[in-house]
Amino acid sequence: MEKDINFIVEENENNLRVDVLINKREELISRTRIKNLILKEKLKINDEIIKSPSKKVLKEKNGWRTMILLEFKLI
Repeated sequence: MEKDINFIVEENENNLRVDVLINKREELISRTRIKNLILKEKLKINDEIIKSPSKKVLKEKNGWRTMILLEFKLI
């Protein structure tokens, strides 16, 4: 089964690592699993593929709200 995680970064989540943020929002997915998905280029932030789990997220970038999309298959 495929699953998409899609959300907008909130004020209190500003400057968090992307892997920490996703784990905080989706507690059923381990940080290790999130890290591996990111390294497999399954994560997009504002339509840009992210390759580093340590990337910091910003609530807004260039005046636009930050949107995160993680696509993966549940095993």
